[in-house]
Amino acid sequence: MYGTRNTAHDRKVPQIYRDYAFELPQQVRHTFGHDLLEATKDLQKVANLMGHYKENGDPNIAMTMIYTTPSKEDLEDAVETIS
Repeated sequence: MYGTRNTAHDRKVPQIYRDYAFELPQQVRHTFGHDLLEATKDLQKVANLMGHYKENGDPNIAMTMIYTTPSKEDLEDAVETIS
């Protein structure tokens, strides 16, 4: 029956809302993209999950990169991995 499902997705949505509720919509989108990239390390998956597509239906990696700009901490961590 509608409204009685208790799937993992249904439980995750409120958690995601709590995690990002303090942010403005564009910040939520950037943070979501950034967190997805950290979790998956795959720009193509992130592009698909964020709905970034070219006219031919391929993932639009260039659009996704706008929302996944590394933070200062990310850059510092990258340098630390090689030192």
